[in-house]
Amino acid sequence: MSKLKVDEIRSADRSVSSSANITLADAGGVQFGIGHGTLIKITSITATGAYTHTLQTSTNFSIVHASGGGGQGGGSNTASQAGTGGGAGASGHFSIASVYASASTITGSVGTGGSGAGATAAGNAGANTTITWNSNTMTLAGGGGGAKGAGPPEMGGTGGAVSGSGWTTIISMSGQNGMGSRRGGSNANAGDGGNSMFGFGGRGSGQIDSAYANATAGVGYGAGGGGAMGDAGSFTRAGANGAAGIVIIYEYSS
Repeated sequence: MSKLKVDEIRSADRSVSSSANITLADAGGVQFGIGHGTLIKITSITATGAYTHTLQTSTNFSIVHASGGGGQGGGSNTASQAGTGGGAGASGHFSIASVYASASTITGSVGTGGSGAGATAAGNAGANTTITWNSNTMTLAGGGGGAKGAGPPEMGGTGGAVSGSGWTTIISMSGQNGMGSRRGGSNANAGDGGNSMFGFGGRGSGQIDSAYANATAGVGYGAGGGGAMGDAGSFTRAGANGAAGIVIIYEYSS
């Protein structure tokens, strides 16, 4: 196996980090490094609830991308009111020197999206997503549920926040708040769900929709669900579900 030095591929108009490397395998494959070794495995965890991920024996550094669950949109409450959008879960990219010999697993939980609240209730919050290696834990909070329809326009669900210690934060962001409802006769509308780093908020329903179409769920991972708009001539509706969170683990060897 041979390595090309960065200086040998640097050009006058392109810049390459001095810590980068490209490895050419004898079999013809190409491996890229980022200064912490060679990427050897990528694992996506989308099943909600507790998880245990066993690292490769040669792993000595990990980068994890993660998001908390999105909040459910708020219900219409009455046949003539509009709920607000659910907030998005917090998202971020984090790194740690996860040497297999020190602790062989990354554990935690993938947060569920908010769901289950009825037509006359505020939406349920999304659940937290956590990542832990060797007692070092980051928590990506789920988004808050949207408010149920009320007299004046209401604010949307609050986006989740990031907390924890022991990991290096590459980038992190709180989830976007859900959109508030809007009143205005024939143009009344429920609020859209908040966006996350990994998904887009669901659309709130409204009177401008044909037959008062139902709100839509959060798309992707961690996004909030849309709020519901009641049908003044018929019935109330529940807010749409938030999207579940996600954990993606990148493992590197020296």
